Amino acid sequence: FMPKCICLISHYPFYRGMRRFLRQLYSISLSASKIPIERYISYFVSHVPFPKPGGATLHVHLDGSLMDAVGQHSSLPPIVLSHPALCDLPSMDLDFLAPFRCLSIPNVMN
Repeated sequence: FMPKCICLISHYPFYRGMRRFLRQLYSISLSASKIPIERYISYFVSHVPFPKPGGATLHVHLDGSLMDAVGQHSSLPPIVLSHPALCDLPSMDLDFLAPFRCLSIPNVMN
């Protein structure tokens, strides 16, 4: 057994997509996958294109035909990456419900 730690650092605010990516890596690490975790990381960093501002939303499947020679469909939900148009408001890909789940409303308001 060898403990591992993975940290994602990015200039772009794809918080939910990165969170889903880390959770999927964890799920894959617990499964009987013959593909090493490093290959998934390499694929995500090297081969997934950056979404263009105002362009199409990218849906990335880690455990699907992109990584498996058999071409099986993914059992994991896709990782969604999108970038707003330049004239739109900046993307706020944050979970605003999390503070309300952890704290009482008066504590959040203060």
